[in-house]
Amino acid sequence: MCRRRVKAGASGRLCRLTSAAHAHGSGSPALAWGDLHQHAGEGLTALLGPASEPLRALAAGRADLAEHLLVPVRQLPGIQLRLETCWLGIDGTGSLRLAAHTLTLADHLGIPAAPTNAVRYADPSSTVGTCRRRHVGRETRPDTLPG
Repeated sequence: MCRRRVKAGASGRLCRLTSAAHAHGSGSPALAWGDLHQHAGEGLTALLGPASEPLRALAAGRADLAEHLLVPVRQLPGIQLRLETCWLGIDGTGSLRLAAHTLTLADHLGIPAAPTNAVRYADPSSTVGTCRRRHVGRETRPDTLPG
């Protein structure tokens, strides 16, 4: 299968997953296992962060439970799983301790880790898109200006 078809197929599956997550009407977008099984496939990546069930178990000191909770995600067809490791300088979710334990678990299970950090904008009302459109770079952010 050519690479362009894979990307197009993954894009369509991602759109269907996004629509399904918002269709349940539970307030916050959420996916049911049936949705994941129906639309999972080659070209999609699942990023599980500190708020996910497996990493909440890990934060509670239950590496065994975290490993058990990862089994069904790892069995989704065609999904590339990643575990998010982030240190936000706080205790609990986003702690250095959880980031270290997540990295250890990812290494133990052979799952790639994805280091992330908190999103920071030059202007809190900005988005990455507005920064890119306005050509705002590192040298123009307030936290990098002298004085």
